[in-house]
Amino acid sequence: MEFQTVRDVLSFAVSLEHLSQEFYQELAEEVSDSGVRSFLFEMAQQEALHEEQLRGLLEDSGAHLLGLVDSDEIQSYIQAMQVPDELDYKKAVKVAYDKENASQMLYTILSNMIQSDPVQQLLKALAKQEKKHKEFFAKEYNRIRLSEN
Repeated sequence: MEFQTVRDVLSFAVSLEHLSQEFYQELAEEVSDSGVRSFLFEMAQQEALHEEQLRGLLEDSGAHLLGLVDSDEIQSYIQAMQVPDELDYKKAVKVAYDKENASQMLYTILSNMIQSDPVQQLLKALAKQEKKHKEFFAKEYNRIRLSEN
């Protein structure tokens, strides 16, 4: 996919947030730990909110979304968000970490490209939320690795 404008990237980010919702819901249904399951369902709800916020951004801020982007840099983050076909829980947690890390970086880059303060603030807030999600998955991955030893 070629990205030429911030609008292109945000449109695609809406799709990614939707796919993330499905990913976290499916993962939650596979997990036996009730605390982790609850967190994953909460993640799905947060991704739905992100999707809604990004859709609103696209509808309300069209004039601020015409800046050019470095397509190669954006592509690297998009590729990190892809989900392999077959996953066990440990691999799924690693994929979730990678997805959240890529989302954080993507929103950070976009926030630095936007001159409109409300748009920039929303993107910074999304990056901050993705960072918290990433930290959870890093801890969960380490917990799984320690329990294997």
